[in-house]
Amino acid sequence: MEATVHMPEALANRLARLAAEEGTSLDGLLMRLVSEHINRRQDIRVRRKEVSFPLITKQETGIVYPVTGAGIDDPQF
Repeated sequence: MEATVHMPEALANRLARLAAEEGTSLDGLLMRLVSEHINRRQDIRVRRKEVSFPLITKQETGIVYPVTGAGIDDPQF
């Protein structure tokens, strides 16, 4: 499959310099960068875990009272 990529000239020049530094073609560099990005995104999805709520039950914590800004200085809490 072939694709045309539209990008600002400054970015294209930076990519061309980077490809030259790495000793690869611009096409090769773009394919590697896109592949690495896709693999990273897939790794993030794999690491996500399903959780159930509440994470800590009321029996474990006792009653949790809501605290406002004024309640922080209240010695009751």
